[in-house]
Amino acid sequence: RLLPVYGEILNRLAALSDLYGALDELCTPARRRFAPADLTALRKRVAELGELFRRSEAPAHDARFVVDDARFHVPGVGVVRQLASYDAGTDSAARAVHAGARELRRFSREAARCVAPPGQRPLMAVLVDSAAARAEFLGFFYAEELDCDAFGPLD
Repeated sequence: RLLPVYGEILNRLAALSDLYGALDELCTPARRRFAPADLTALRKRVAELGELFRRSEAPAHDARFVVDDARFHVPGVGVVRQLASYDAGTDSAARAVHAGARELRRFSREAARCVAPPGQRPLMAVLVDSAAARAEFLGFFYAEELDCDAFGPLD
């Protein structure tokens, strides 16, 4: 009876790691922008996913280990071979969090606006005080920062 309980705890940890990875990808600075309404919806969805970790539940009737032969890299350990994974079952919080992490990754791909064209170089601007013979300002501007659909210039 302990195995399903520990399996549930480990599965929640795996779900948290999956969610963390999706959020890390989404929050990594990149040359892209999102509509304010999309960001509001995203914040709401992330808050809902956080609430799933507060939910106390017993293992579902169909919780089980599933044969899942895979290899992946674990920082500090190296390549690890996975033999099975734990499926928490119908309506489990962990299953919902894994689905939420997939949603966040899809959001990042589909809702991003003003994505930088590959290989495009920035515009460099220099403001020079000619009397003092020194540069007052040096800045790099990317096209998606200056002109992005209806968003206007980036602040």
